[in-house]
Amino acid sequence: MSTTTAITIELDQTDYDRLVTEAERRGVPPDSLAHMLLRSALPTEQSASLDSMEARKQRALAALDDLAELRKQNRLDGYPSLDAVQIVREGREELERRLDILWES
Repeated sequence: MSTTTAITIELDQTDYDRLVTEAERRGVPPDSLAHMLLRSALPTEQSASLDSMEARKQRALAALDDLAELRKQNRLDGYPSLDAVQIVREGREELERRLDILWES
């Protein structure tokens, strides 16, 4: 069995009138409408978890953007960009040269 806790909220007359008008339109008492509106505005555990995941995703994307910018700056500052294919190609050529030297000896 769930328990409830009562709270008191203060509304100016304009907001109270709007609440009563909307409650009448929906066919519910004003306090029930206030409860429904409050419940719909509060995040659930699941939505809070999704927000947290979205925040982590945004931080990860921002970090990737920072890394891309850093790489771009390093390239502009005279550091060579790394090309994995070129590195492997050069490594194979070096191995072939060494093998040729060994076979000639």
